[in-house]
Amino acid sequence: MDFLRVHQGWQAVYVDHQGISKDLLKEKLDWGEIESIQLAMDMKDAVLLIDDEEAREVARKQGLRTKGTVGVLVEAFQKRFIEQYGRRASGRPSKGGQV
Repeated sequence: MDFLRVHQGWQAVYVDHQGISKDLLKEKLDWGEIESIQLAMDMKDAVLLIDDEEAREVARKQGLRTKGTVGVLVEAFQKRFIEQYGRRASGRPSKGGQV
């Protein structure tokens, strides 16, 4: 595994190509999208982070919950994990930010 450097605390996950659903292989998706969908199908209660609309539709047909980048950002903002430009999550102006 010298070709893969994993950051401390991260887990490397591999998809067994032999185990990929034949239904997924029929779809006109890139390999990365197929592997991501299969991995999410193999996991319990996964939310698949994927932006491609066709891949999202395929994932939903497989019974998966999906979310795109914008959805993640909106949720993070609503939960106050990120701040509005120029304003801290607390509502006070940040240093150098104009409100």
